[in-house]
Amino acid sequence: MDWNMEAQRMEQEQHSPIAARLWLGNMLRDLREEAELTGAKVAKELGVHPPRISNIEKGRSVPSKLELAKLAEIFSVPKDLLPVLHELASQSRKKSWTTTYEDVLPEKYEKYLGLEEAAHSLKDWHTHMICGLLQTSEHSRALLTENNLYAAPHETDRLVELRMRRQQVLDRSPKPLQLWAIMEEHVLRRPVGGAEVHRRQLQHLLNMQEHPHITIQITPTSLGAHAGLDGPFSLLEIGDSYPTIVYIESRSGNLYKEDIKDISLHKSLYDQIQGAALSPVGSARLIAKIMKEAA
Repeated sequence: MDWNMEAQRMEQEQHSPIAARLWLGNMLRDLREEAELTGAKVAKELGVHPPRISNIEKGRSVPSKLELAKLAEIFSVPKDLLPVLHELASQSRKKSWTTTYEDVLPEKYEKYLGLEEAAHSLKDWHTHMICGLLQTSEHSRALLTENNLYAAPHETDRLVELRMRRQQVLDRSPKPLQLWAIMEEHVLRRPVGGAEVHRRQLQHLLNMQEHPHITIQITPTSLGAHAGLDGPFSLLEIGDSYPTIVYIESRSGNLYKEDIKDISLHKSLYDQIQGAALSPVGSARLIAKIMKEAA
């Protein structure tokens, strides 16, 4: 890897704490591999257990200042790269905006929010609801009210606010999130929140589809059986040097799959779903048709 170019690129960017942990871990893994050292060997020299190295490289934890200095010595890190590693470590230790919502965040969901913020591309497949990044606030409120029966009104308000805050990744400059969202036709026909809320949500989808970085496709009910019937999932692309992450959300818990086989399987599934769905133009026509029928 050209570490001079990497240092220049990283110095020009600011990262969320979770994104910074991911980049730092990824860079340390690359440096270890370039030094032709195993995780076990590095752990021994650092005086820690091997899982500590694995957790640092996977972005699950942040090395202390002493650990980072020792790792830089072990890997013979170029001088130009040292400030970048220290800056990433510093960003990793900062509080994320998501901590504001700790009182209402589902378990393990903070990690997803960080990944979503770090991603340059998100491919989303939903079988039963509209992608959260494309929901209107009133549509979200109707969904969250029914899905969180024991939540107090102020907690629902906070969850809606959180969902709207997430959508800022679509407006960030200069590189908005590239979103490709595919969903089932019956999702669009369900009048969540009532007729007017439903109509405004459909119009919102048509408006969002006009953005060059947002693509929406629909799998028509007439399609019958297809590759996506096993359930929803998302593919998050963090960067060229970081592996794709498969995210699967359910009531029983959120799953993050980073195994090569799982990634390959879900990429193949998404390609099949994408190929079976209506084109973006055909999907827009179907949304407009459903909106007209619902009027």
